Amino acid sequence: MEGQRASSQQEPAGNASAEEAGSTRTRIAQARVVRVKEKVEPGLNVSLILAIFINFAMIIVGSFAFGKCPVEPYIPLYLVAVGAVGFLAKCTTAARKMSNVQYAESTKIEAVLFSVEAMFFVLGSFWVYNAYPPSYDPNDGAKYCQRTAYLFAFIYISISYALLLAAIAGVLCFLFCICFVVATIKDEDAEANLRENEHATEQI
Repeated sequence: MEGQRASSQQEPAGNASAEEAGSTRTRIAQARVVRVKEKVEPGLNVSLILAIFINFAMIIVGSFAFGKCPVEPYIPLYLVAVGAVGFLAKCTTAARKMSNVQYAESTKIEAVLFSVEAMFFVLGSFWVYNAYPPSYDPNDGAKYCQRTAYLFAFIYISISYALLLAAIAGVLCFLFCICFVVATIKDEDAEANLRENEHATEQI
């Protein structure tokens, strides 16, 4: 009977210590997330400003290239459309960030604008890569496309795909690290519970 009472007293203590250890790990993880967010947010703001300038440049380059790309007349349209939609979307995001207030309507507008931008991006990829390589000599007629417009679109799309692949690889690595950490924590908890049970058994 005394052994059973001692065992019943040890079990709540062991559960309490395990819960305390779990809450401590949770607080540490939350603090790390906050620190990472504080370090990453300035870089995201710089990227947002850079993207706004790039979209504005796309509008200008595309506007001057209308009628100067017979090999694929939609390339200037792509530059202007993606530039305008992307410019509005990122300006909306910047305004929301500066106000520090989450508006549901603003978020919906951003979602619609980014969806339209993604659609034009896919279409532009087909138009630009399908016209490769164009001629930059106006005397070549149907094969001609203004150099600045085509190279701007080609480089922008190629870099975007490269960044997308890098982001996917980063997410996969991040998920792998999370799975590894979770598995390690579970093993540590199992070992801690086993030691507590052995200690309780020895006391009995």
